[in-house]
Amino acid sequence: MRLAESPQTADPPAKRSPAAATSGSPPVPAAPPAHVGLHVPVAGTTIAIDGIRVLGRHGLTPEEQEHAQPFEIDLLVEPAGGSAYATDDISDTLDYGDIVALAVEVLEGPPHGLLESLAGSIVERIRNEYGDRVGYVAATVRKLYPPIEYHVSGVGVTVEMPGARGAAVNLGGWR
Repeated sequence: MRLAESPQTADPPAKRSPAAATSGSPPVPAAPPAHVGLHVPVAGTTIAIDGIRVLGRHGLTPEEQEHAQPFEIDLLVEPAGGSAYATDDISDTLDYGDIVALAVEVLEGPPHGLLESLAGSIVERIRNEYGDRVGYVAATVRKLYPPIEYHVSGVGVTVEMPGARGAAVNLGGWR
């Protein structure tokens, strides 16, 4: 099977309503692919950092704040200007190692009761460090072993903050 024929990469056929099938109306467009993210950049580059795993002491219960537990962070950061793809110059982008260090610093820092507060602090820390060099930042923080009755692979929240380059578009999902 050629790549273009692969079920994973082939575009799904357009759907038609019964009325459209007889009326000659155009097909209803398919839903966006599952890999569509939270943010549609205006133009430029988006740095994606996935799966940062760090131990932290966050949560509402005393046990969560006393005993470190694993968290996972995903980040999307859009450098303002975002022209490094054309210039191949490090000064036209942001150092993802430094971005990771900022997120880890927050997660290893003082406890937050809510994941929303923790993710918001990560976003604010990155925005404060880079100022107008950042056009957009989103942080997804997942608690891998939440203290709930049911078995889940994690719970998480995403906090996003658009900058000067344009507004963020939430297309659903949390990753």
